[in-house]
Amino acid sequence: TGTRNTIKQSGANLLPYEIITNSPTRIRNKKTNDMSLMQEIETNSMETRQLHSSQKEAIKKIAEFSGESNEIDIDEWLYDLNNLFSLMRLKDETRILETMGKLAGPALRWYQENLRSFINWNDAEKALRDRFKEFTSDSQLLQEFVHIHQEENQSVTSFYEHVIRKYRKARQCITEQQVITVLQTGVKNSLKEYLIRNEKDITKPDEW
Repeated sequence: TGTRNTIKQSGANLLPYEIITNSPTRIRNKKTNDMSLMQEIETNSMETRQLHSSQKEAIKKIAEFSGESNEIDIDEWLYDLNNLFSLMRLKDETRILETMGKLAGPALRWYQENLRSFINWNDAEKALRDRFKEFTSDSQLLQEFVHIHQEENQSVTSFYEHVIRKYRKARQCITEQQVITVLQTGVKNSLKEYLIRNEKDITKPDEW
């Protein structure tokens, strides 16, 4: 090139390409960059392993569902499962397989027999709900709801969550005002005076 010819004509010694390319400085820089890349890969890999470990622990906390009577309600169970799956951002096929790991007894046998018919997670969820949902009339649901009371050793948070779970199950026949009323009247007597005094400020259950 012009630069090389100019240098050659001036009598300067031009270093070969290999020496310039593989100079100690360049080699050191390359090694440093390679080490940084490896450290980044190892860090990402470690974070991924930790995330997977946390996800497995979270899934373990979901109770098994067998479909037997006197067990957790299928709507509540699916609600907890869906919340976890959404947080974990799982794909449909992974949700379907992870669900099988949380089933037992008759529910597991039924699920395995119908597994191939589930095109996506919505199919699997609907099939589970249709198969194991116990029929309860609206009037019965309403009667059960208005008689909810805070247990002696139950925390306020636990009581609130219990009321909201029951509300979700019977949303078609219960109003938000009825939810607020149950929350206000169902708590322990020691809290009622304070809550009733502030009731006028509460317009939605999540403000309680």
